Amino acid sequence: MAIIPQLKLFKWTEIQTPGDLERLSLVLEYMPVEELMKALGREERLREELPMKKIAIIVHASEAELGRALHSLLYAKELHEAGHEVKVFFDGAGTVWVKKFEDPASDFNPLYKAVKNLGLIAGVCEYCAHAFGVKDEVRASGLTTIGERDGHLSVAQFIADDYQIMTL
Repeated sequence: MAIIPQLKLFKWTEIQTPGDLERLSLVLEYMPVEELMKALGREERLREELPMKKIAIIVHASEAELGRALHSLLYAKELHEAGHEVKVFFDGAGTVWVKKFEDPASDFNPLYKAVKNLGLIAGVCEYCAHAFGVKDEVRASGLTTIGERDGHLSVAQFIADDYQIMTL
């Protein structure tokens, strides 16, 4: 077990004898308020100066996972509104959601269209759209198909481009 030495601000007798108000006054007297406030100010400025994040959301949700597919759109919109750079990609079984979300009868079409109109949907895996039987629907949607790595998305390229990857 490690013993961590602590600074002593005052002697035990200084805080044992006085009343509560005197002890509080003693603590406030010894507390480095100016230094603390300066440090907090620096931290706040650093937080404000941080660059926006780049997030790639990869939708892998199967047809049975509506919640995951839906949340990919909700998260993309939220992150975009918070000032981050966001790109949504439909990949694997997730490519079927393009067909489902494009359907005007879908309850989730308005959210999908909003995210699409914001330009947040960056593409669909070319190979997977074909494999999951939605190639024609993806083409009709006007979304870009991506196949830079043997017909698939290149995750290594996302990392090289400083994207954080979120998979749903």
